Amino acid sequence: MYHWLLMSTAGHGAVTTPLQFSNRQFSGLMIGASVGSLFEWYDFYLAAAAAVMVWPKIFFPAQMSSVLALALSVSSIGIGQLSRPVGGVLFGHYADKIGRRNMLVWNLIFMGVASVGTAMLPPYASMGSFALVMLFVFRFLIGVGIGGEAGVAWSWIAEARPNSKHRAFWISWPAAVLVLGKLLSIFVFYILAVVVSPAAFLDWGWRVAFYLGAVLVAVGLVIRAKILESPMFQQLRAKRAVLKSPLVQVIKEQWRKIITMLWIDWYCIAVPSMIILPYSVSYLTKIGVDEIFATLSVTIGTAVAFFTILLGALISDYVGRLKVIRIGGILTIAAFFPYFWMLNTLNAAWILAAQALLYGTEDLGHGVNEALYTESFATKYRASGIGITYQLSGFLAGVLSAIILPIFIVTYGVVGAWQPLVWVCIGTTVMSVAASFFVKETRGIVLE
Repeated sequence: MYHWLLMSTAGHGAVTTPLQFSNRQFSGLMIGASVGSLFEWYDFYLAAAAAVMVWPKIFFPAQMSSVLALALSVSSIGIGQLSRPVGGVLFGHYADKIGRRNMLVWNLIFMGVASVGTAMLPPYASMGSFALVMLFVFRFLIGVGIGGEAGVAWSWIAEARPNSKHRAFWISWPAAVLVLGKLLSIFVFYILAVVVSPAAFLDWGWRVAFYLGAVLVAVGLVIRAKILESPMFQQLRAKRAVLKSPLVQVIKEQWRKIITMLWIDWYCIAVPSMIILPYSVSYLTKIGVDEIFATLSVTIGTAVAFFTILLGALISDYVGRLKVIRIGGILTIAAFFPYFWMLNTLNAAWILAAQALLYGTEDLGHGVNEALYTESFATKYRASGIGITYQLSGFLAGVLSAIILPIFIVTYGVVGAWQPLVWVCIGTTVMSVAASFFVKETRGIVLE
């Protein structure tokens, strides 16, 4: 049992109300905090598959070239990525003003509206350019909702059990659940593609997958609405210590910390976005591996990351956050060249081992970073600090991959691009490890 003494304001007088977080209540909180992360990658990979296989054929004019339609369709996914910092700033700011639970309910509403809207969107043949515009609008809204998820959810978990010896382990669960979202999206999308006819899939089959995502959001809304507000935030509110402008305040007081810390998680985002997910499938296909198996190999590697995220976080609860982050970075650098050697064997077992190796090492520090971010900011602006730091890190990594990857492929070809890509990723990893020497260890600190 976890006992809290909270102050709640009723009328003109303050009333002291004892509350206790049972294991059951905390389990509900963990499910509620993680469901948004599950939907995040479910939607991202679902949309990525639909943007390649479906949307160019139904949301763009028939006379447009297929290459241009594909490029514009895929760019809609980029819109969702670019809008994530907006969500991180918006939801983080208001989570520090009116509560974690309230904002986690609203950001799921954003996601649910966008998911249902995408599923219901008529084709270009029915609505013309308006359908295309709304596709981009819905992807923007998805990005805003997703961007507001991390900082608020991590704050909620940490503040529910601030004295836990395994605080990093609990905070890392939303990141680990991301992996399950990807696996679920791949399973649903491709099962639908196989079960229904090609014509039916283009007409309504792909929409079913997005409706299922909306069901996931609805379940999350019910769970989140029933969970108690963060005890630490309630204490803050009872003391009338809630800031008027938490976002402005955290930037004013902690800007050096924000700038330093945004680089720490950089390699955990840059490596999969530059090498594992978009590039390795194209590379394997080019050297003679079946495309379906190439995609499957990445999926299996992702599954391994579920365990390494939790393992790294758990280890950091005993040896410290910074040690695990540095070890994860060093192991990632050591894995790059063996990774491509194993891919080049064209042996199925070695290819699967390669994906598990690189995904596992680069994600070893991912869950630890979440704890480091969460523990580095005070309750009064914790969600704002995490939101702007984490989402800005992802934004910069996304911009880097969007620029570097196509340039290298055009310059060196698909097969020849691997070496320059590796050196760029080594550079980002070195920067992340170096940044860890400019922040303080947070394991065991008392949350403010």
